[in-house]
Amino acid sequence: MVRVGDKLFELEGLEPEEYWSLSLASVFNESNHQCNDENLLGIGEKIVEKLKGSPLAAKTVGRLLRKNIYVDHWTRVLESKEWESQTGDHDIMPALKVSYDYLPFHLQQCFSSCALFPEDYEFDCEELIHFWIGLDILRPDNRIKRVEDIGRNNLNDLVNYGFFKKETGDSDTHYVMHDLLHDLALKVSSQECLHIAFLSPRNVEIAPSVYHLSISMSDSDDSNDGVVEEKFK
Repeated sequence: MVRVGDKLFELEGLEPEEYWSLSLASVFNESNHQCNDENLLGIGEKIVEKLKGSPLAAKTVGRLLRKNIYVDHWTRVLESKEWESQTGDHDIMPALKVSYDYLPFHLQQCFSSCALFPEDYEFDCEELIHFWIGLDILRPDNRIKRVEDIGRNNLNDLVNYGFFKKETGDSDTHYVMHDLLHDLALKVSSQECLHIAFLSPRNVEIAPSVYHLSISMSDSDDSNDGVVEEKFK
């Protein structure tokens, strides 16, 4: 479904052949998605069936498969127990969670911490890097001396894995996260991180394990105008 003004419109999904082509392009690069390994393609078809026709799932899982184009790796992805939590014909959260599970740990930390920001937030590169520095989650890299460069590499890696989208406008460049990926960040960080919208009327229960808390002071329609503060317990 897509909202235009006050109306909701249901968009038809891609035909199976088109979606298969899109999935192959996500794995083997758009310009050259050729593979002659029938065994590998057979496993790929079974994985694609679990993606429910979602371009977002095709992108994130495709980038995961691209990193290791071998039967053993693709078989482990196919046999992940995460797929068992799929609840319906449009549930792609397991696909996103599988992609997250295969991220290196330092990228998992950087991604999950973004749950402290409101949905639809437009991230500035320097702001996000210094946020990660404040959390002390940027691990030393023997090849890179400056911690800012480590953060920049992590952000670029998250873009390459499909967890962030880089958008360049007339006057600035920022990074955005799909709503479902923000939901994933909330899910995987729920025991440690909590974001509260100050104007939200709902009661919020804070779990004892939460030690990062952020409060957004803005209207949800313009989330970047708010103030996000991190509190440590």
